[in-house]
Amino acid sequence: MKQGQYLELIGPPGGGKSTFYDRISRNNSDVVSMKRAAWKMLAKTDVLPLQLRCLPTRLSAKLAKREGQKKYAKIWLEKNCTSEDRELLSTASAVLKEVDPSASEIERLIDRQPVALAMGRLAQKFTLEHQKTVIGDESVLQNVVGIFLARKTKRNIALEMRHFAELVPKPDVVINFRAPPDILWDRIQSRPRGMPRVFRGFTFDQYRAAAELIDAGIQSMRETFEQSGVRWYESTPDDELNRFDSIFLKNNAR
Repeated sequence: MKQGQYLELIGPPGGGKSTFYDRISRNNSDVVSMKRAAWKMLAKTDVLPLQLRCLPTRLSAKLAKREGQKKYAKIWLEKNCTSEDRELLSTASAVLKEVDPSASEIERLIDRQPVALAMGRLAQKFTLEHQKTVIGDESVLQNVVGIFLARKTKRNIALEMRHFAELVPKPDVVINFRAPPDILWDRIQSRPRGMPRVFRGFTFDQYRAAAELIDAGIQSMRETFEQSGVRWYESTPDDELNRFDSIFLKNNAR
């Protein structure tokens, strides 16, 4: 696989994103998760207290814990926020407020966007600096897929979503994991961690409707990404890893 590129995995729960990452990263030191790459970059900045910066990154990440990592990521973004970043976060907040009012914890979801944006920005910096392959599946893009597109909204938000797609940081490659809703549902029910929090309590019919909304929303953003030079691929849970190896190696040879 070509080094020095940033891949984003998107799609509904059960599509095979985590399985893909596990397969591609196994025994491969050139593949790094977005979270790990972002923390490695963050750990070198003065955002972290000195006692954490002096430690190996694995240990500092463990000591900071998940909430600490989120806090430091938000502080980093506040210090490095561009006008495009602010516009992106404003658009994300506006869209979230249009989500069906039955969606719980709207404020928590709005608060989650700066963290995802900071992690994505930092991971891209790591990709360029270390020439590693970084894979993200909790990016700003996937957050929008899992939260915004999965629920009906009070009004049509197509214009806002198009604007979001134009603003969001672009990876080198997007892999969209697709499957019929019944297959996705069965896969979710069989995995140990069960249904993601944002879909918890859904019936099959609710999940099917959400999966269809997600798929339609993703396809509506595809053109914007491809026009920006992003390589876009469609996958299913049964796709073999070597199919993507051959694709990436082919692109590397150009």
